[in-house]
Amino acid sequence: TAARTTRFEIVGGTLSVLGQSLSGNFSVGRDGVSGDLVISASAVQAWLGGATSGVGILGASGTVVVGATGVAASLSGTVQLNVPGVSFSSALRLDLNTGAAVDTTVSAFGSSTRLVLAAGPYIRLSGTAASLTIGGVAVVADVSIERRRTVAGTPVTTVAISNASLTLSAGATTIVRVTDGEGVFVVDATSTAGRLSATVSVTVPGGAVSIGGSFAVEVNTGSRQVLASVVVGDRVVDIDVAAGAVLRVVATGATVTAFGTSLHGDVLVERVRTPGADSTAGTDD
Repeated sequence: TAARTTRFEIVGGTLSVLGQSLSGNFSVGRDGVSGDLVISASAVQAWLGGATSGVGILGASGTVVVGATGVAASLSGTVQLNVPGVSFSSALRLDLNTGAAVDTTVSAFGSSTRLVLAAGPYIRLSGTAASLTIGGVAVVADVSIERRRTVAGTPVTTVAISNASLTLSAGATTIVRVTDGEGVFVVDATSTAGRLSATVSVTVPGGAVSIGGSFAVEVNTGSRQVLASVVVGDRVVDIDVAAGAVLRVVATGATVTAFGTSLHGDVLVERVRTPGADSTAGTDD
């Protein structure tokens, strides 16, 4: 017998949950071959609070598949936060998978969408050109935050940024400018390791003192080397942090100018805890 798919669609509907309205297009069905429950949504909008003092989800769309091996979902939309003194706006994407790898095509609202997710369990939140403004200071960056479990069941959180920029000004005068910021940090139950780098320029009002160059900070609080490669926005950010409890600050092509005198060079400042009686760095002997 032919496979049968049962589905119903609501176009331009409004869903009310605990007094909060969620408007958009919704499709709920069951795949006739796999038997998976498939939920699709598009043009979803909602405000928690109000447009001038709350959190908004705008133009959201995505697909959730509930199957025998777990739940897989990919959702995207614009998140906007407006509270006194703080604003945030970004197109964000949420991917999660609690089971096996997923590669399926979902049809809803007259079009088809392919859902492809690697095997889990993990949850990942990513955004491009995310903008956070606090007290008039704006930070813009591509971001990725992922939490997954290793084969041994240990939860690991990876935070990555790229294309980060920040500007601090006094009136029309720029004091601090940060560009090309990127980095990755890997955090588990016992350690934190990562690297953050950026091009930085600082100019004291009046121009008597200025500092510029490429700066990087590396940290590893554990006893294992940490290698990671993460796609963030349009870049692949790599880190390779040596084993051992280490804190390293590196300045490349740094220039310090004070009252007409300039000093140029590369600088490395490093603090390392060497292995003790147990031959393992970062532990108490």
